[in-house]
Amino acid sequence: MRKGSGRWVGVLFTVLVLVQASWGLAAPDWLTLEAKVFFSPNGGCHDQVIAAMNGATRTLDMAAFSFSEDTIAVALVAAKQRGVAIRLVVDRGIYGLGKKVKETLDAGGIEIQIKKLSGLMHHKYIVVDGTTVLTGSFNFTGKADKLNCENLLVIHSGELARIYTANFLTARALPPYVPPVVAPNSFLTRVKRELRKWVASGLITQEQADRILASYRTPEEPDPEP
Repeated sequence: MRKGSGRWVGVLFTVLVLVQASWGLAAPDWLTLEAKVFFSPNGGCHDQVIAAMNGATRTLDMAAFSFSEDTIAVALVAAKQRGVAIRLVVDRGIYGLGKKVKETLDAGGIEIQIKKLSGLMHHKYIVVDGTTVLTGSFNFTGKADKLNCENLLVIHSGELARIYTANFLTARALPPYVPPVVAPNSFLTRVKRELRKWVASGLITQEQADRILASYRTPEEPDPEP
């Protein structure tokens, strides 16, 4: 953008608003949307996600690259129990879905759709009741809230929510990911045996072992972000 062009954009925007007001027309949704931004670590991103889920009354669509924070899974289950329609799409990679989160969602009867893509399902957004969008770099993990530098926008806009919902439906239409079948006497069997020894000796945790094992199941996958 050339120097000074941003100033002209601002002038044109102001003229548009004034002309519209003088004609007595209602402002479009994108001119009147309400938005707030939050940052981590410890800047309220996690609390905003929980609050949005607790406030949902009809629908909640969630696209997650990484989802391992169980308190968010608990909030999803609670929303479902209130009668909210839950739809969830996650990445197929080793950071896609935490073991505890999967157990919580399965117990709560929430369908988990894991999608097959040539790259990553790198979205991190939630659409609530077709009126509110939460989006940004914030992954749905404890690390994203307490350690990482992340951002989360909470935008109240029906028009924007419709755009995100259309994208979400496109993601849901992708073919499901089916893990490859592993032969019983393969290299993976030996890896499992060694990982069990490491867990038993306390060198690694079971969750770490599960992630290492998952990385062997999908060798073609690009390196995910932490």
